[in-house]
Amino acid sequence: MKKIRVLQYISTAEVGGVELRTVDFMKRMDQEQFHLETLFFGGPGQAGKEYEKHFETAYLNAKVGPGAIAVPFRLRRMIVEKKFDIIHAYGFRAVLSARLAAAGFRGCRVITALEGKIPFDTPGRLLFALDKATLALTELILANSRAAVEHLVSLGYPEDKFVYIANGIEVPEQLEYADEETRTRVLDGYGVRRAPEDRIVICVANLRAVKGHKYLLEALCRLAGVCPDFRALLVGEDQDDMGGSLMEKARGAGLGERVFLMGARSVDEVMELLRVSDVFVLASLMEGMPGSILEAMAAGLPVVATDVGGVAELVVDGETGRLVQAARPDEMSQALEKFLADANIRKDFGQKGYNRVKKVFNIDDRTVKIQDVYRELAAGRFS
Repeated sequence: MKKIRVLQYISTAEVGGVELRTVDFMKRMDQEQFHLETLFFGGPGQAGKEYEKHFETAYLNAKVGPGAIAVPFRLRRMIVEKKFDIIHAYGFRAVLSARLAAAGFRGCRVITALEGKIPFDTPGRLLFALDKATLALTELILANSRAAVEHLVSLGYPEDKFVYIANGIEVPEQLEYADEETRTRVLDGYGVRRAPEDRIVICVANLRAVKGHKYLLEALCRLAGVCPDFRALLVGEDQDDMGGSLMEKARGAGLGERVFLMGARSVDEVMELLRVSDVFVLASLMEGMPGSILEAMAAGLPVVATDVGGVAELVVDGETGRLVQAARPDEMSQALEKFLADANIRKDFGQKGYNRVKKVFNIDDRTVKIQDVYRELAAGRFS
């Protein structure tokens, strides 16, 4: 049987939700039916190393600017030489160049991955115009958020272009909580000193302005006034070079020994830290469908998050967590206080979150559905 040849074409090889989720489902795909390769628009990065372990991986080393004009031509040569049936493109740079590369070429179909409320990181009229102008060159848009689909349809995107498939992660068969001895050992290993009564608040998000760490720190300052027994772990790469200023503000507010910048961590390290934490928090100003929330729910943590993007499709307010308005540290502080004050509430919300992610956001279900889309697409039945 002839394998369906699929190129996963991704804008960046740096660590992020899209990059981690994509390699995860690729590893689960049926290798007897699909030949998978990976191409990155930019140069090598930390996430790219994981792809290199399992799949043939290449880098265009392209940058945004005049030199990017050549990218579609380079990509088209690769399509012809390697006889790809499908290009699954992630991120606006990859999406736009993939559409242009495959234009008029009947042997290869392009899928656009919609991983947020809009098809690009920063809103702008020019980007919308470019996306709409090349939309006909995309066979379909694979979306992980119903809210995002509704938003784009309201802006004039054709509804029949979208296929919705929920995000998925690997979920443990049973929910197990770490005992106090394990918590202390693990946290000590990361340099987090705490008293036994200190609860752990964890945020997993790269340090970027859009992730709202500024407002999270303000919420923690408010929290310290009413609930001082906590430690806050901020896990993520300092992409906007803001870690120093955050810690300076934390020390100025008397939180220097309570707030810890953990830096970029591996998937295993993130899961280890989640298992010894008490509450997960995300203060983003804009989001798609954050995988970090799913990981927190899979670890049995209640979630406090801003009601932006597709977050409300993950967190059931009042059942698996609390949703608050973006840029409202007062609301976030109050929600955190209620969870930190009552272990029974934390456990109840955490169990319900675990049940929800296991039922609705399972990586194996997502993989099966994506494979079905590839088969239908390769057979020409989406035309």
